[in-house]
Amino acid sequence: MENLSDMGIFAKVVELQGFSKAANALNMSKSNVSRRIASLEDRLEIRLLQRTTRKLGLTDSGRLYFEFCSRVLAEAQQADYAMNKLKRQPSGQLTVSLPETFGRFFVIPILPSFMDKYPEIRVKLSLTNRKLDLIDEGYDVAIRKGDIDDQSLIAVKLGVSQQHLYASRDYLERHGAPETAKGLLEHDCLSAAESNNKAEFVLYRDGKSTAVTVRPRFAIQDHGVVFDMVRAGVGIALVPGFLCNEDLKAGKIVRVMENWTGPSVPFHAVYPSYRGLAPNVRVFLDFIKEHLTQKTPWANTRLRPQEVQKKAG
Repeated sequence: MENLSDMGIFAKVVELQGFSKAANALNMSKSNVSRRIASLEDRLEIRLLQRTTRKLGLTDSGRLYFEFCSRVLAEAQQADYAMNKLKRQPSGQLTVSLPETFGRFFVIPILPSFMDKYPEIRVKLSLTNRKLDLIDEGYDVAIRKGDIDDQSLIAVKLGVSQQHLYASRDYLERHGAPETAKGLLEHDCLSAAESNNKAEFVLYRDGKSTAVTVRPRFAIQDHGVVFDMVRAGVGIALVPGFLCNEDLKAGKIVRVMENWTGPSVPFHAVYPSYRGLAPNVRVFLDFIKEHLTQKTPWANTRLRPQEVQKKAG
């Protein structure tokens, strides 16, 4: 942007009516100011200033150029002002994609507080488990579960959600509790898988894993609905611990086969790498991380057991 810099030097010389005054104002040497003006005139191939020993004046071309310079520099100052204001008070539309269950339970409840804190930000929200293309579909930020392997995205880790087996006290009183992984085959199982024909429950214990294929009595791709069915006493389900903590403390549900854990799933906030961290995205991420620390959904989280490659015999 050397051309814009030269325009600024030229405008300052005209405004202060002299090279020495302009040099002092710009913290430059007089010779450097003179050299930059001469370079500008050489590039434009036209004389802008009339120089005498006692007076500095504008040529007709210089007067016209000064008018353009004044407008351009004013726009540049307005751009700086707008960016500084944005840093002080982020604004504009923020488009966010959230996983359905996590979004409903942990993000939507705190959005009113976020919008109250940043009144100039407009929020457009999408609740979907579909992995949206942030760039093609115009999203600023998304929260995603699972590992992030898309090199076009910057990922900020939020935490890890651990799954466990849960059932209501009423269900266990009527059907008893399974004691082994294969014992699940004798129970009504509920699944967040797409099909109710079969679902695989992957379980971990002592650094080893085993998989049990069950035929769910109920299936829907929504952990929140599955947990509602658990609380209603319909069956046993493998669901994220963050859904269950309050009911578990209240004694409404019971963790089944406590020596076993289900898969652990990392959650990340992601945004397109080429855009950088826009101010409204930055404050949204800071706000989310702060509130997830205060009311953490990661309770009952342990070391990700699926990282252990051993298989149970």
